[in-house]
Amino acid sequence: MINKVMNRLLWDRRNDVFQGGQVALIVLLISAAAMTIGLSVSKKTVIDTRIDTNEEQLKQAFNTAESGIDYYLGTGSTKFVTPDNQSVANVIVRNIGQGVTINFNQYTLVNKSQEYWMMGHLADGSIDNNTYYQGASLSICIESSFNGAVKADYFYQDAGSNYLVYHNGYNFTAGYVNGFSDLNPLPGQGNCITGYRELGLSIPLGGGIKPILLSVKPIRNGVRMYVLGSGVAFPVQGIELSSTGKVGDATTGVNRKINVTRLYQVPSFALDAITTFGSVLSN
Repeated sequence: MINKVMNRLLWDRRNDVFQGGQVALIVLLISAAAMTIGLSVSKKTVIDTRIDTNEEQLKQAFNTAESGIDYYLGTGSTKFVTPDNQSVANVIVRNIGQGVTINFNQYTLVNKSQEYWMMGHLADGSIDNNTYYQGASLSICIESSFNGAVKADYFYQDAGSNYLVYHNGYNFTAGYVNGFSDLNPLPGQGNCITGYRELGLSIPLGGGIKPILLSVKPIRNGVRMYVLGSGVAFPVQGIELSSTGKVGDATTGVNRKINVTRLYQVPSFALDAITTFGSVLSN
């Protein structure tokens, strides 16, 4: 997937934003296979679609629904039948992403990174270098009530096939992080939904550039946020699996439903190694 690993770091300061070179992405690129083989379970919900006094049937329906998820991940089949033919699970698969926004509808904890893939993935979970976001602009929509700072690390391949990382830092509270850009005045709603501010990112796009990944970390406070493009669809970010386990017949039986969200992930140690080296705070 990656045909070369560079052995030298390029580091320039341009208008208080730092651009790191090839070595900064060694960890990311070497671990590319591992990072996205691991579709990580980020959310799991269980829904009772029918209440029954038979606890054993409820347990069996739940176990069947879970087995349906495992069976799909192992075989790709959306229907699972237990060996005794007493219960069955049907799995519905939905891609996450492929719209003009990437919104996971979840709260990002303070000092925890949220990753948004700008490059697609192949069936085996590895990065697809030929599928990537091709919009002319990229923004982060952040809750209007947020105060603190945001660090945005943007990984990309330039027109010369060099792998680079571009660091941005923004203070929503003036002077909160030394070296970050103070947003004064604060951005308005822009193209974001009501209750959010649109923070346009100053990053390289177009001209043969292939975006790979955007990693956003809120500092001081956690926040709800999402990524907004310029009318061009983003790549798939992962899958949502909905498995319904059924035991018995339609009249006396029990159904139990499990929803599992699985996103393409970057191991935290990989991002930490890249983003702390030559961070926005460096000179």
